[in-house]
Amino acid sequence: MKQAQEIAIADQYQNRAGTIVEFYMAQIQSERVINQRARQYKAAADAGQLTAPLKRLLDNLGAEEYAVAYMRIRAGLTTLDNYQFQHEKGFMDDSSWNAFRNSYKSMVTSEMVIALVRSQPDRYRPSFLDVVDSMIEEADVEITVDD
Repeated sequence: MKQAQEIAIADQYQNRAGTIVEFYMAQIQSERVINQRARQYKAAADAGQLTAPLKRLLDNLGAEEYAVAYMRIRAGLTTLDNYQFQHEKGFMDDSSWNAFRNSYKSMVTSEMVIALVRSQPDRYRPSFLDVVDSMIEEADVEITVDD
């Protein structure tokens, strides 16, 4: 009975992740949505609601490019989180998990991902945050937190 529950939970988690990724990828295809999100991020920055690293990235990238990067990153982090969850629950072997983990390392260690994860840790499961932290540590990336 417990195994059936674990399978159902893992399946539900994977379906949820798939829906979120599809949502973000569909939004990236819409110029209207990109412009709307760009305005939202700009307004958040103007209101002082973005951390200093995120505000700097918004200024450097421009609002539209920032919006697209944000949505791509959220999709990527959701996918990686799902892989880690499946591995953690025993539904993905070590070899597959390590391959996925390695393929996402350059994304996870990018300045924008680090800034997003650091500014919104409550969006992620603690065990996933541990994975992100270990990937950053392994890459020996300097983290600047200057809120």
